[in-house]
Order: sequence, then structure tokens, then C-alpha cells
Amino acid sequence: MDLRLYSRVLWRFRVIVVVGFVLALGLTVLTVARVSFKNGRPAVSYRQQETWQSTTRIFVTQGGNPLVRAVSTKVIPIGPQTNGTSNYVPVQSDPTRFASWAALYANLATSDDVRRFMVRKGPLPGAVQANTEQVPGLGTPLPFLSLSGVATTPEAALVTARRATEALISYVKKQQDELKLPADQRV
Repeated sequence: MDLRLYSRVLWRFRVIVVVGFVLALGLTVLTVARVSFKNGRPAVSYRQQETWQSTTRIFVTQGGNPLVRAVSTKVIPIGPQTNGTSNYVPVQSDPTRFASWAALYANLATSDDVRRFMVRKGPLPGAVQANTEQVPGLGTPLPFLSLSGVATTPEAALVTARRATEALISYVKKQQDELKLPADQRV
């Protein structure tokens, strides 16, 4: 690579290089900003409003947090009991079931039923987005649910995310109460 040759060519066409650079810079600014004239003076403003996002994360598990236990605490007695001893088998359940629940709750979070819970405290100042979490690089689902509030101010985004979280939890609790589920069977 001959740097002297490149520098001589750039110097020879310096006017074109400078005009091209200024034009590229100006077009870059115009993609983000709008230039208008107020009282004879140019005024620069954003083409769109800023968008703020606040995210809450919900860990989908059940009472006693079975995902952090190394040993199952539930057992089923099996076979005849001899010599005064009991034979038990630990109850094993699918460890990915909570990731499946998280996917279900992500869909519920943006449903009309949950939205009705959100607007009980007044109009919602932003939009709600719900996503499940995955292991980076692997795509394996995790039992986490992210609820994001998107709005034009940081405060409105925070309020939206909090109300979405409260509404989803209240909705699920209401459904569980109506079914009269015992506490140890609730997610």
C-alpha cells in the first residue's frame, strides 16, 4: 500500500474530498434532525420524539423456589414397607416448565384481559412489550419474563413498566384465587 500516492491523490482532489465530507455530514444530520426557520433563524429539532424504555424482569417459579434446590423435597412412597423402613422416590418435574410458563405469561401480558387491569389506575402513558429471556448464544429459554414500558419520557416508561408488572401479577393471582389453588401449587 503506497500511502504517499494516496495522499497525493487526495491532495490533488482536496476540494472534491472536502465537499463530499461536508455533504455526507449534512445528510447525516438531516436523517435525524429537522431544520426549520423561526423568526428568520434556523432551528434544529429531532424528526421524532425521543423514546424511553424501562424494563422489569419477573422470575417465573413457584413457592419454595424449586429451581435453586439441588434435591427434590417431594417424595412418593413406593412398594411395600418392610423392616419399618419406607421406600420413597423423589418427585422430579420438568425443569423447563417455568420457561414455558414465562412464554405463556409474555403473551398474557399484552392481552386485553391484562390491559384492563393496567388501565384501572387511569390511561396508560406508554406501550407495553413482553419478551422471554434466553441463554445468550444458545437460545435456550429461561424462566424469566421481561416487561418493557416504552414512552416519550423516562417517568412515563417507568410507570408503564410497573403497571404492566402489577397488572400481570394481579391477573394471574386472580385466576389462581378463582380456581382455589393451594399456595404450594401456584406459580
